[in-house]
Amino acid sequence: MKERGVSRESVLDLAVFAALAVGTLVFWQFRIVQTGYELAAPSNDLFMQIYPMSHRAFAWWRDGQIPLWNPFQYCGVPLLATVLYGIFYPLNVFYLLVPRTEVAIECTVVLHLFAAGLFMYLYCRTIRLGRWAAVAGAVVFMWSGFLVLEALWFTPALSAAVWLPLGFLAIEKIFSDRRLRWAVLLATAVAMPLLAGWLQTWLYSMYALAAYSAVRLTAAWFRPGERRHLVRLGGLLAAGAAIGLGLTAVQLLPTLELQSLGPRRPGGLSIAQMLAYGPVAPGKLLAETVDSRAGHPRFSYLGILPLLLAPLAFCTRGDRVRVAFLWCVLLLSAGFALTVHTPLFSLYRALPAATWFRIPNRILFLYAFAGAVLSGIGLDTVMSAARDRPGRRRWWVLGPILLPGVFWLLAVNMPGRSRLYAVAGVIGIAAVLLLGP
Repeated sequence: MKERGVSRESVLDLAVFAALAVGTLVFWQFRIVQTGYELAAPSNDLFMQIYPMSHRAFAWWRDGQIPLWNPFQYCGVPLLATVLYGIFYPLNVFYLLVPRTEVAIECTVVLHLFAAGLFMYLYCRTIRLGRWAAVAGAVVFMWSGFLVLEALWFTPALSAAVWLPLGFLAIEKIFSDRRLRWAVLLATAVAMPLLAGWLQTWLYSMYALAAYSAVRLTAAWFRPGERRHLVRLGGLLAAGAAIGLGLTAVQLLPTLELQSLGPRRPGGLSIAQMLAYGPVAPGKLLAETVDSRAGHPRFSYLGILPLLLAPLAFCTRGDRVRVAFLWCVLLLSAGFALTVHTPLFSLYRALPAATWFRIPNRILFLYAFAGAVLSGIGLDTVMSAARDRPGRRRWWVLGPILLPGVFWLLAVNMPGRSRLYAVAGVIGIAAVLLLGP
């Protein structure tokens, strides 16, 4: 019976993986490619920088040469030390296998959108969410405004962003199993985003992983059953970070050396340089969060239903510490994205290496991750409450869903389509609670 149950679970998971893959292809064609045709210059960086440099670098790889130096720009440029092109990144394999660079870029983008959903699904299942809730978390993350914008604008940023759920999965496994193999998985989640070519997203991932590790270690200190394993847990976390950094040394060290010689050297950016495109006003951030119309993707857009589901995570019977942490990540990243419009910007600038990069609102990457997980937890709460036989918990959850619904409908100005989605979401969630899942 056990083997039969495991087999059935495996089949269902494989079906989810296939559905995520098909959904990624459909979404890529009809919501990114077709929409991209309608945009005016969706990404100059992709066409004028990533395409030609990747084309040249991987042509050298195919010829058996390590792309150390680019003689075609200025008086020559150290190509390997320019981290953006992911010369040592394993998932850039399409650039080697596919002769046409534009096709290789498409394959790479689709692969990473799928990986974002796959890793998020696996993480949500690891924290014991139901399958539908895990699918919801995966879909919200892989099709979030942040990841879709990176798919259009800058493929290294997309490639770096998708590994964060895998890092959280590794931390969960380290605390539950305390085995070295999970430290190796954590090392992979540390190394791959940096090798992918976007240091800013990698840095934000390290903030989140380090903070979550600290929270879990602190919680373990107050649990007698886990306190005696603190040294081993800390050692496995440290080993994962150290191995990950060691794997990136071939790329990280020359990159830091080159970066220190340039005008945007580490630590050398003023506030004006960091806010090169101006600060994001609170009204603009809120408007983008609730704008479901087609067009240029928006960093803070997760969908309308997640805005209703995420608050329900507070009603979970699961790990309240995890929920509190994720809400802190969501609110802090949104606050940091507002930069000079909030006192939190001083805290952001005090973070290690935070002042090395322009456009701080890219930290909304963490907002997308936290919002996706909280949406999954919220849906799982709805499903579990609907299954309760006495039914009392259904009414306990129904109240909180009405509060954010009324807030979004009455207090926030949003397009008609978004308002329709919000009404449908409230009705749908209430129907599940009252009629059953």
